[in-house]
Amino acid sequence: MPKLTDLNKLSERVLEVQIGEESLTITYLPHSFTPAELDELQQTEKDGKPWNGTAEILSQLMIDWDLLDDAGNVIEPTYDNLRDIPTEILNVVLGALNADNTERIEARKNLGAGSKGRAKKIIARQSGTIRR
Repeated sequence: MPKLTDLNKLSERVLEVQIGEESLTITYLPHSFTPAELDELQQTEKDGKPWNGTAEILSQLMIDWDLLDDAGNVIEPTYDNLRDIPTEILNVVLGALNADNTERIEARKNLGAGSKGRAKKIIARQSGTIRR
């Protein structure tokens, strides 16, 4: 029988996110965010700290990225480190991860609904055959 952590590893994705003129490469697990974590996120919003929720979501989803500090060291995507990243950058990253997941979900729906042309293009782009 498979373990949950093994199934999550199978869904690992690499995504390039354009921020201004720079490109940020992010490795993330789209299936790693749980309902319990969503509850915690909603609580941070109720407490008036929605940006903490954004940092929390991203710290749960992201495995790695190539963002460097001024000394040239990779900034690990931990909750504490993400709280020091400008919110505009966090919003762009979260939006890109959300868009990537939405496309994957739509591709699966379209495969079942008969719209195979668009689904094949999305799947090809996700596999690296077509770039954004």
